[in-house]
Amino acid sequence: MKTIRVTGKGQIKVHPDTTRITMTLERKFPEYAKAVSHSAQDTEKLKDILAQYGFDRKEIKTLSFDVDTVFESYKENDAYRQRLAGYRYRHVLKAEFLSDGKRLGN
Repeated sequence: MKTIRVTGKGQIKVHPDTTRITMTLERKFPEYAKAVSHSAQDTEKLKDILAQYGFDRKEIKTLSFDVDTVFESYKENDAYRQRLAGYRYRHVLKAEFLSDGKRLGN
């Protein structure tokens, strides 16, 4: 039986066809209601800014949204304690689009 042995090396380069931008908005407020209302306002401001750069508002999607309690430590009678310091919202958004280079300045 005869054997043919082939060895080689290959390489391929391709440009990405999709670009994903992930953005995080995060702020702290003393009251829960303010954290929630400001998160909505801040999200609208971000969408307005991105619209100025050619993004459709419908392209900007929420990946996650949380409002968490924030505590601060303080010392009282030689013991450390915690008290409520406010609420922090965290809104993670994404924008996905075809990689044509125009939106990224190329």
